[in-house]
Amino acid sequence: MAAPAKRYARTVVLAAVAILGVAVPAFFLARALPASTERIRISFSELFVLLAVFLAFTIGMGMGMGSAIRLLRGTLRPNLRLAARKARLARIWAGIFVLLVGLVLYARYLEPHWIAVREQPVPLPGLREPLRLVIFSDLHSDNRFDLDATVAERINQQNPDVLLFLGDSLNSPDRALAFRAALSSMHARYAKLAIRGNWDTWFWDDIDLFGGTGFVEINEGWREIHAGSNTLRLGAHAFLDDNRPDVAIGQVPPGDGPAIFLYHANDYVHAAAQAGVDLYLCGDTHGGQIQLPFWGALFSVGRLGRDFVRGSYREGPTRVHVTPGVGVERSLPLRLGVRPEITTLLLTPQAG
Repeated sequence: MAAPAKRYARTVVLAAVAILGVAVPAFFLARALPASTERIRISFSELFVLLAVFLAFTIGMGMGMGSAIRLLRGTLRPNLRLAARKARLARIWAGIFVLLVGLVLYARYLEPHWIAVREQPVPLPGLREPLRLVIFSDLHSDNRFDLDATVAERINQQNPDVLLFLGDSLNSPDRALAFRAALSSMHARYAKLAIRGNWDTWFWDDIDLFGGTGFVEINEGWREIHAGSNTLRLGAHAFLDDNRPDVAIGQVPPGDGPAIFLYHANDYVHAAAQAGVDLYLCGDTHGGQIQLPFWGALFSVGRLGRDFVRGSYREGPTRVHVTPGVGVERSLPLRLGVRPEITTLLLTPQAG
C-alpha cells in the first residue's frame, strides 16, 4: 500500500476510535442519568449530545495541552524531540488545544459584551396603531461585565413606547445600586414594567429592585395599559417554583385589546395558548448560551426546554417570543453563538 493510502487509512481508524471513545461513554452516561427534572426538560438525545460535547472538549483540552508541552519540550531540548510521525500527531492535538482555548476566551471575554439589538414585527389582533414594545431580560448585573449602563443606552436608542423587563436582575447584592441606576435612566413613552425571575425570588426577595426607577413591578394578575389609542390587556406573574398555570395566568379578562402575558420562563406557553393569550413573552433560557452548528442550543432551562429556547414561535393562536437575555449567571460566564440581545417587538394591527 502506498504511503499516502496508509496515512489515510490510519487517519480514518484514529478518527473512528476517537468518535467511539466519546460516543460510547456519552451514550451510557445519558442512559444512566435522569433525562428531566421538575425545572428542566431534556430528552435523551439532547443529554447525549451535551455529554458528548463535554467529553470531547475535556479530551481535546487534555490531549492538546499534553501535546503542546511535548512539542515545546522538544524545541527547548533537542534530545527530547519527537519523531516525525509523533510530531505530526502532536501538532494536530496542539492545534485543537489552541482552537479550544481561543473559543473559551472568545466566549468569556468578547461575545458577552457584544450586545445585539433586534427588531421583530409582530401582528396582533385588537391593536389600533403600531407600538414599539422593547423587552430585555436576564441582565444578571455583574462586576465582571458591567453592562447595565450600556444596556440602558441601547434601549433608549430604540425609543420604546412600552419597556418590559422579564426578570433576573443581579448576580450579587452589591450590584443593586448599578441596576437601579440603569433602570432609572431608561425611558419609555407610555410605561415601564417589570417582573421578578427565579434569581430575584430565590435570592433577592428582600431587595427593592425597582423602587424609584420608574418601573412598575407586577407580581401577579391582569391590568389594562393605555398606550396611545391602544389598550393592552397585560398579565404577569413573578416566578413560581411550582408548576401552577392556573395561578400564574389566571383568567384572561375580556376586552378588545391584545392579551399579553409576561413570565420569566417558557413554562406556561401551552397553558397561555389555551387561555386565549395573544402574545407570551419570556426569557430565562439565555438562548442556551452555547449554540452548536446544525444542532442549536446545547442546553436550555425551562419546563419546555429547547422547544422554546430563543426567538419567535407560534403555539396555536398565540405568538411567543423568547429573548436570549443580556447577561449570564455567575457559574457559567460564557456565551458562544448566542449574543446578548435587546429586542424591539414592532407590534402592528393584525389584518382582519
